[in-house]
Amino acid sequence: MPTPTPVSHPSRRKLSGSGDTGCGAPCGGTHFHTRPARRPHHHARNLHPRTTMLDRRRPVGRGSASGRTSMVPIGVVRRPIDVGPGLRSIMCCVGSSGAGRLEGRLHMWGKWIGCEVPVAARGRFSAAQEAWSTISDQPGLVGQLGGWDPATGRAHLLGLWTDEAAYRRFMRERHDTVAAGNQQRAGYTSIDIATGGTVLAMAGDVADLPHALERAALLRVADCRTLPGRDEHFLEVQREVWAPGMAAAGGMLAGVVVRLEAHRYLVTTLWSGAAAHQRYASRQLPALRSRAALDGDVQSMTGHVLPLEATWRIKPAESR
Repeated sequence: MPTPTPVSHPSRRKLSGSGDTGCGAPCGGTHFHTRPARRPHHHARNLHPRTTMLDRRRPVGRGSASGRTSMVPIGVVRRPIDVGPGLRSIMCCVGSSGAGRLEGRLHMWGKWIGCEVPVAARGRFSAAQEAWSTISDQPGLVGQLGGWDPATGRAHLLGLWTDEAAYRRFMRERHDTVAAGNQQRAGYTSIDIATGGTVLAMAGDVADLPHALERAALLRVADCRTLPGRDEHFLEVQREVWAPGMAAAGGMLAGVVVRLEAHRYLVTTLWSGAAAHQRYASRQLPALRSRAALDGDVQSMTGHVLPLEATWRIKPAESR
């Protein structure tokens, strides 16, 4: 994806098309810029005190009768969170324990693909994409899904692997053979590919990520570029505001945040359907967006709301 063009007027936000400004917002294909003004490091009202970064540990609770405070790895949130008026207080668990659970999938490897496909070639492209199901037996595959962006007509795909080594092995030993066999390159005029490690897992209605990938009918993606020095706070807001807010809204099955490159994060959430996402967007999003105060963290964002193509979905063979 091309690097966003800076906004010429630093005091105003520039919008192209329709959409909202939250990292959980329904920005279907809209690219916009937020003013690059820095704000003091702050937090939403009614939320618990600041959590530390992923490579540290933090206290949980106010301590036991003995005065000691328990410690858990950062990224694990085991406490009620006030996410605003109209949203129920939930117990959110996002961390790195539990084999096969969403919490156990924190350190995965993600791949984000975007393709320009001529209208006349859509059938050919879709058939070739379906042929990728042959990699379902590939070691390390967590799952892959995608669909057409109604706002731009582009095809987008999200792939998840257990780790970078598994992905690199697939690329080295099998990718080119499969691509040559299905002749998919003839179905698109350009392609953008970005990969990176996951830095945050978001629990929703389905705690098991493979089942969330299997059940999801809609993929919401926010491709965010952060302002210099704001990465830590950006991730904290994802963890403290957006993750619990979307989980409490109902219909969000699970999600992950992938760090594609320096200051670029892909916030992805899987939804049960368009109705659930639209309900969240109209009822809960405005309050969450106000709490998140994106202007202080985000330089630009491109949003996608993708109805998922059932035939493009790839499930690991062992999960069938």
